[in-house]
Amino acid sequence: MSVTPLLWRHRNLLNDRTTWVALIGGSISDPQQRISWAAPLWLRFVDKRADTAVSVLLPLAFAKRSPERFTLHTLAFSYWKNRQGPGGGGGSLPLLTWVHHSPLRSRQFVLGGVFWRFANQDPAGTGVADPTLARSAWGIGPLVYRSVRGEGDERRSSFGLPPLLTFAGSNGSKSHQVVTPLFWHVRDRDPAHQHDTWVLGPVYFQKRAQGFRTGLPPLFVAANDERYRYAVVPPLLFGHVEDKAEGTSRTIWPLFVRATTPTSRLLGAGLLAWDYRRELQGPDPAGPEELGTTVRYRDSVLFP
Repeated sequence: MSVTPLLWRHRNLLNDRTTWVALIGGSISDPQQRISWAAPLWLRFVDKRADTAVSVLLPLAFAKRSPERFTLHTLAFSYWKNRQGPGGGGGSLPLLTWVHHSPLRSRQFVLGGVFWRFANQDPAGTGVADPTLARSAWGIGPLVYRSVRGEGDERRSSFGLPPLLTFAGSNGSKSHQVVTPLFWHVRDRDPAHQHDTWVLGPVYFQKRAQGFRTGLPPLFVAANDERYRYAVVPPLLFGHVEDKAEGTSRTIWPLFVRATTPTSRLLGAGLLAWDYRRELQGPDPAGPEELGTTVRYRDSVLFP
């Protein structure tokens, strides 16, 4: 059938195909597909077997529909949405902005990074949310950021203000706060490594499970913890170190020296006097493998 030149129709009974043409538009339809157009701007193709459709509006827009997703792209923005469950997103290339969301993942990138955010509940790609591996982060350009990973004892987090050189974070039993370069704070709540350290440059102080450590380098450092007791004052050329586990100590000063062990003691006063006392095990008549009596020795020197 035709109404020349406005309308033309053709029917193919063998293929069950119908064709319509009207000026610059038309369509072709059969059991497998359908094609429609309005030359030269619009075109639509439908695949009936795959339940898929593609539409084009040149040069403004492109759209595609499938059983899984619907997608629309234009010069100003894009949009997509899952058809078989929650999830979708969109964006604008001129605005450098993209947004995506699904039950396990989401991302936002706004105005070329003025604001950004992402969250991933399934980093391993198993299809099931895993809170112990979950990750999330957000930021406002280079001004501030925040990130979190995991939960419970495995939780890791960080926060920062890079322009102010300020950072904070935690990792399990550990946490820290830093305002570079003047202020530092580090803490570990693990009983095996427990400590709480503060630095306000150049002064530092560390509280430990047993005792403390402190100092003002290079003027002095001191400590009294589970292993050592010491004090060092470089301007005075003075130092004292005591090893509690070994039972030894050393004290050094230009005018005085003292050293002790469980079996000896040394005292010295510059070039004036020295005294050295020690204890030794003497031989035992019962045999060389038997411990004998304790023999004490002492040597003293007085100059000149």
